Amino acid sequence: TTAFKSFMSSYSSMGKVVKGDEPYVPDTFKATAAQFAQEARAPFEYFQNDPQGNGDALPAVWAQPDDFKRKQSEFFAAVDELNAQSQNGRLEGITAAYNNVSASCKSCHDVYRRPK
Repeated sequence: TTAFKSFMSSYSSMGKVVKGDEPYVPDTFKATAAQFAQEARAPFEYFQNDPQGNGDALPAVWAQPDDFKRKQSEFFAAVDELNAQSQNGRLEGITAAYNNVSASCKSCHDVYRRPK
């Protein structure tokens, strides 16, 4: 849980720009997207089978490892596309890519994360 929260600052910051709540400053956004692309990979190193159920991961993570790995790969691809679009600097492409990252998060959380 803590590992995933580590990238929420970058993710939320980009979200404010995508939603129009904060101005789009290309150089700042590029740096944030590049940082997010690195941060987003780290939490997956911490997944451990947790039979006591102390974490947010559901047992389905280990019962369906191939599907979980596929969703992880899709998430990384979406994150990389967001970074690429950010470096490209077109807000329209950035918005679409950000929304794809959000959809990827949700698709995994719906199946593999304990409801909050």
